Amino acid sequence: MHTTTERVLPMSWPDRAVERVAALLETHLTGAHWPLNVLLYSLTLVFVTTTPFFNLHYFGAPDSSWDTLLQQASALLVPYRGVPGSHDANKVFRLAIPAFIKLFNLTAMQVFIGQVMCGVLILWVMIRITFAILQDKVSTVLFMTSFATCYCSYSAFYDVFGRIDAFGYLFILLSVYVRKPALVFLFCFLTAWSDERGLINTFFTAVYWLYADTGRPTVTENRLLTFAGLRANKQVLTVLASWMSYFFIRWILAHYYGFQTETGGVGASQFSITRQFIPLAVFSTYGLVWGILLIAFALVIARRDWLMAGLLALGMTVNFAVVVMIADINRSLAYSLPLVVISLALLGQNLPGHHVRKYLFVLAVFSLMIPIYDFDSHLHYHPTLPVRLVSLLAGVA
Repeated sequence: MHTTTERVLPMSWPDRAVERVAALLETHLTGAHWPLNVLLYSLTLVFVTTTPFFNLHYFGAPDSSWDTLLQQASALLVPYRGVPGSHDANKVFRLAIPAFIKLFNLTAMQVFIGQVMCGVLILWVMIRITFAILQDKVSTVLFMTSFATCYCSYSAFYDVFGRIDAFGYLFILLSVYVRKPALVFLFCFLTAWSDERGLINTFFTAVYWLYADTGRPTVTENRLLTFAGLRANKQVLTVLASWMSYFFIRWILAHYYGFQTETGGVGASQFSITRQFIPLAVFSTYGLVWGILLIAFALVIARRDWLMAGLLALGMTVNFAVVVMIADINRSLAYSLPLVVISLALLGQNLPGHHVRKYLFVLAVFSLMIPIYDFDSHLHYHPTLPVRLVSLLAGVA
């Protein structure tokens, strides 16, 4: 009988570290309610790394937008006239949350509580999406470690000024989570009426659904053009329908009710003010999660999927064109959340699970060591987790 002896190479220290962390995590990820453990972990990271509510004393400050929201809610068909060049002057068509305020007779504090609930739901939905894609509990925890440092993860607990972007972030994330076309339409529609930047990024929602069921459409065989593809891509069609509905209603409001968006504070003049902060603010929007987006784009290029590459490049080009013209860089770019989901799907489909786990481990470790910044015409700095822990221990001592 012929036998062979295979040489087993020793594991490298990064591999051993990943295995030990994975073994530790798996002991806490048992049972049907393990996603709740991941949610509590993610919330803990958000609270430790960004200190939510530390600026709660600014709630209701003169420069906040709560009064604007309540004024819009009191007369939904009367265009809001803000100070030209101000942030609120651009909110004329952002009627989704004022409509909810009107419908449920909400106060500013109740809307803020709803915003905080949106922050929790954003983390919960991302946990569900990540596990559905990667089918690995450990990889889900590692990704959420990095995601907790992203602006869209903590803005719901950090924004006390009535900007209410968390609602829009939740709507656009739900647009790639739900499968029923009616719900896809609803959440794209609500995203559009939450913020025009959300409307722009529902383009990524359409790209996600174009690929979610069809695998790999190409320019020469675009399944949107076949009867079979129409059934598989009815979510894409509902995204297009939400755009048409939005622009039709917007035209009615502009033509018959005098709605008009101010353009002050937007454009080349704003770029001259913010240009030195753009690279840092763009990076800090997603932090090291950008690494996932870059690997995903590299995978698209490697498999020569030029349609997908073109669609992703087009979406990001439009995003960056918007970013350089406004002051709220993080807030704007964070609406591209569906792009993160697309990137996760590409990693899950094209890389072995153990490679994905190792890569996410590296991103998770370094995400906790990089300071968090956000820019809204002023640069805000959040110390790294090690710095915060040292400061906490020093304070206790």
